[in-house]
Amino acid sequence: MFDSVEHTPTESATPQINFIMKQIIFKDRIENRKIKLAAKILIEDGILIHPAENLYGFGAIISAQKSIAKISTIKKRKSKKSYIVLIGNLSQLDLLVNKISKVEKKLIDKFWPGALTIIFPAKKKFWKSPICQNKTVAIRFVGNEITQKIINETRIPIISTSVNISQKDEFYEVNKIIKKFENRVDGIAIDKIHKFRNLPSTIVKVVDKKIMILREGAIKKIKIFG
Repeated sequence: MFDSVEHTPTESATPQINFIMKQIIFKDRIENRKIKLAAKILIEDGILIHPAENLYGFGAIISAQKSIAKISTIKKRKSKKSYIVLIGNLSQLDLLVNKISKVEKKLIDKFWPGALTIIFPAKKKFWKSPICQNKTVAIRFVGNEITQKIINETRIPIISTSVNISQKDEFYEVNKIIKKFENRVDGIAIDKIHKFRNLPSTIVKVVDKKIMILREGAIKKIKIFG
């Protein structure tokens, strides 16, 4: 039996189902066996609450259509709104986009891995996917080392969205996240190693070789243009 991996039974909407949310805790180091446990949840098309650079997010692999739809239901989110995709290494970017402009490459070199989400033209095969909007996909090479390793263990990018109900404040404290969502998701990777600033990523898009800031978050405008 694994230490520091807690299993909390919860009540389910259907009484005969014993829903168990796995709590995978990273205390002082990143253990590979725990990475594998978290990745297994995603590989089996489950929903994993995971740490990002400064917030926790709901995550599911990009091919898990039912889990992505369930996240939308949990968040009461409009179905037409696309999701940010997290990658664990730069080679996964090639799975999603056809080409990268010189300006985008400079942004990647300067800020990735980290809290900068870049909107790229998506490959055609993803145009009807929930990760796409107007034939584009928002991608971030996640800066949190735990989630990087989880994604690399799954070998497929994941969608990610803040842990909240749409149009309402994010949940920052782990105990509140667990209390609110423990009977709705399959697991949570709890990061007790890194400090969080409770800020979302900055979102940018390159149009006609110019950088447009769509949302200013953890990375400030002055850093992008300075």
